[in-house]
Amino acid sequence: MCTFTLRSIIHGAVSSSAPLQATLDFSKYYDHVAWDLADETVGGSEQCRKIFEEGHAQVVDALEGRSFPDEHDAGDDPVEYIVNLFNVCDGVDAFKIRRNVEVFMGDGIVSGASQENDPSCKEELCNIQKFCDALIDESKANPNKSSMQILAKMSSINNADYTCVDADWEGYINFYSSATKQMANNRSWLYQTCTEFGYYQTCPKDSNCPYGKGYHTVDRDLELCQKVFNIVPEDVKSSIESTLEWYGGWDLNPSADAMGATPASGPHLFDSQNTEQRILFVNGDVDPWSELGVSKLHDKSGQTVINVVGASHHFWTHKIQESDGEAIVDARQQIYNAVIPWLGIDYESITAME
Repeated sequence: MCTFTLRSIIHGAVSSSAPLQATLDFSKYYDHVAWDLADETVGGSEQCRKIFEEGHAQVVDALEGRSFPDEHDAGDDPVEYIVNLFNVCDGVDAFKIRRNVEVFMGDGIVSGASQENDPSCKEELCNIQKFCDALIDESKANPNKSSMQILAKMSSINNADYTCVDADWEGYINFYSSATKQMANNRSWLYQTCTEFGYYQTCPKDSNCPYGKGYHTVDRDLELCQKVFNIVPEDVKSSIESTLEWYGGWDLNPSADAMGATPASGPHLFDSQNTEQRILFVNGDVDPWSELGVSKLHDKSGQTVINVVGASHHFWTHKIQESDGEAIVDARQQIYNAVIPWLGIDYESITAME
């Protein structure tokens, strides 16, 4: 974001997976996760998404007393069955508190690896393909299992190193309230969301979120800001509006106050003919953050954008591996081809040296 407000000292910039459109309620993040689970280019499928979404919906229906996949399994208390099925810490008592239930399923009883999807990862369920393969294999091997029970199996794999699944809102608050060196990154990011960006990943009832619809609304995030940093909801909302006004969001049109800090000698982000900005926007189409980035969908000022098919969050910036797909290799080359002329280097002389 500072690229436009500090044009006199920044010669060029490559924006990798940058969410420029600050927003309070970022429900499209989880909408994108649902799309990823069905994306065949990364190993997803419609069947995978169906099992995943249906499993969460079955838990919601059971907890809200509407229906249960197998009434015989539910017994006298569907809530008790759910907490036992998913091995929830503190059992039924945990679910007497609404916020605890939200922590349990508002962000996924188990979550797909969309943002950090790595096709070459080795761990079990560590990417979309492995996760979806496991879901479907479990469904085929046990056709009488409900989607909810299949999710429970995936949850047990993900939480194998823990004695139980924690669903504790107060513990969540205490976690972020811990001002220790070990917590520095988590707390600083949360503070930025409360004072600048928002970006709260919610799962409203009227969305395409594949998790527990209605179990993560933005009031939960606003409560976290207030309890951890004593920042009230109205100040969070006001700060996000100020960020948009200052930096310009998708419009890339900073406020006059923001641009006032730029010396008259600028802007240096334009070429010698002052016709093209030296900024490159790169996004992976698997990355949910691409919903707020400057892309072909959200380019209001004619910027140069690269859409990397099958790529997660700035995956092209990772260490080069033999397993990198063609789209990743091509994205790196496109970035290289753009940056070399910005630096005034003769591309042909470099290739000759190679």
